[in-house]
Amino acid sequence: MATGRIHPIFWAILTDRILIGMEVALAGAYTIHPLLGFRYRPWLRGACMGTVVSLPLAAGALSGPEAPGYSP
Repeated sequence: MATGRIHPIFWAILTDRILIGMEVALAGAYTIHPLLGFRYRPWLRGACMGTVVSLPLAAGALSGPEAPGYSP
């Protein structure tokens, strides 16, 4: 039965998708580091993008109902 509350996994998925979109946009837009001035190599941009996208997704997967310490 619906209680009117939005499930916490909704917010995790929503913020992960927003983060992925922002990271993809930034990786495509910036080829030079804005503060340090060095050029991003494609493999460096790919590694940074993969890390920033993968870590929140992995953290979200670990915080599900099966995770230790979870209480609804």
